[in-house]
Amino acid sequence: MTMEQCTRSDALYVSRLEALLSVDDTVSDIIHELSELNVLNNTYVIFTSDHGFQFGQYGMPEGKWNAYEHDVRVPFLIRGPNIESGSTYHGLGSNVDVMPTLLELGGNGGVPPESMDGASLATSFLRPKDGVPNQAKVHITLKTEQLIEYYGLGPVVRYEHLEDTPNNTFRLLRIIDRNGRTNEQNLMYGEWTSIQWDYENHLEEIELFDLDADPYQLINIAKNASKELKDRLHERLEKLYTCRGDSCRN
Repeated sequence: MTMEQCTRSDALYVSRLEALLSVDDTVSDIIHELSELNVLNNTYVIFTSDHGFQFGQYGMPEGKWNAYEHDVRVPFLIRGPNIESGSTYHGLGSNVDVMPTLLELGGNGGVPPESMDGASLATSFLRPKDGVPNQAKVHITLKTEQLIEYYGLGPVVRYEHLEDTPNNTFRLLRIIDRNGRTNEQNLMYGEWTSIQWDYENHLEEIELFDLDADPYQLINIAKNASKELKDRLHERLEKLYTCRGDSCRN
């Protein structure tokens, strides 16, 4: 990025922060209204987003079309009945898990409709009414693998940079599993192809990062990784990509 591009990117970042002041006001108004109606203590409030964003990381201007942590991580804050203040959920999750979670919070027993691929995360963060921790009553398996997929939009130019192309079509396997194999507990494995999504015969690029050793995803270790590891990650990614309904949760 040139200095001019950096200056414009910084200005856009400041403008977005200023715009968020209105979001803060709206959230405050909603919370105060719920409090005035005396229903705040039995209402779940979720604050989240659809995708991450970048402002100059890796020398790339404003955008959201990439596979790295600043593009794929989003906030997910929830407050409401039986959620301990200040607590943290340590598993993975995505937008497809939001509706199954809401359904369980609403009392449907945590079984999503067959049309949904996501799973409820509620059991993992709800505080039992009897005060006995969930972990003391039943083993809870946190979600450790997440599918992320994206279709390239075609040529997209921002700030004189080519930000997106048809072969920026990718699917990713994000793993965070502290009980996993050594050097496989915090991985991002990605496969890139053209917009036709032919992942069997026309993979154009593979990227693999160990975020414990390389938290900023600067070193693609796919070339030097074992064939056994890459085959295993590809198989797992394929299963998550092709699953539907219950097969995604089992």
